[in-house]
Amino acid sequence: PQGDVTVTTDAGSLTSTDGNGEATLTADRVGGLTVEATKPPTSTKEFSDAEATVSVKQRQVDLRFDQSPTRLSVDAQGTFKVIDEDGSPVRGVNVSVGSISGTTDDDGEVTLSFGDATPGTRTVTASKGDTGGRTFTDDRTEVEVTKRTSDLEIRPLDSPVVGDSVRFEATADGDGIQHATVRSFDGDVAETDGDVPVERPDG
Repeated sequence: PQGDVTVTTDAGSLTSTDGNGEATLTADRVGGLTVEATKPPTSTKEFSDAEATVSVKQRQVDLRFDQSPTRLSVDAQGTFKVIDEDGSPVRGVNVSVGSISGTTDDDGEVTLSFGDATPGTRTVTASKGDTGGRTFTDDRTEVEVTKRTSDLEIRPLDSPVVGDSVRFEATADGDGIQHATVRSFDGDVAETDGDVPVERPDG
């Protein structure tokens, strides 16, 4: 083994071998990397230069979803986080479900609105183009998109006396609801058209 050998690359990196004749350099680009070894002559010996080529491949990074919702209602928002195999957040990942998409920030997070999603099981995909000597493998997760739940409210529109018809208004989220069934305690039934009369029983 030869110590104190100067090792350089055509990318400009430089180091020297140790007593075991070993040296370490960082492969900072993809493709062929030319490495040259040189050593000054001693009083009794001269050294011819040596050269070698190293084939540097892209580093493969496996994208992974972390802390992602599994169930959302239509019109809701969901925050997705993408990490690598070491658990570090990955910036610039495209997270998409159908026509809905967004890009992760420095924390590996992106928030998507599911207002245009159709109820059912939807596949969410994380993908990123090759960059910086790294190639990224996609990851997928499933989200159950459910119908939005609205609470019905009903209020009387009249102040009746016994025997009068009573009008009620059925609303949800502040809007009048058509075709809601309104039933009195004695079994009278009517259907709303926004406002609906229901016969209120005597007593």
